Amino acid sequence: MSCVQLQGHLADLFDVGSGVPQEDFLSPILFTTFIDDLSEEVKAANAGVIIGREQLHDIVKNSPNVDKAQQQLDILSRCCHGWDMKNNARKSQV
Repeated sequence: MSCVQLQGHLADLFDVGSGVPQEDFLSPILFTTFIDDLSEEVKAANAGVIIGREQLHDIVKNSPNVDKAQQQLDILSRCCHGWDMKNNARKSQV
């Protein structure tokens, strides 16, 4: 259960079907674990870009060619699916 607080007033409680609330102590742990899994997938596929400290949106930008970029996006999609996460392609432009 969760609720929204605005100007000191709490809204009615509602169910949260998925996700981690912002600023939850688990957020950085889960993100790091996801990035580690994604990094291992990229390495195992010999996909060319080790994530390390790079931001996720920079992976495809640094790809040497279109095929490698698509391979990386496919890996990201599979990892997100495995973690029950959704990609928001509308936030990205090519």
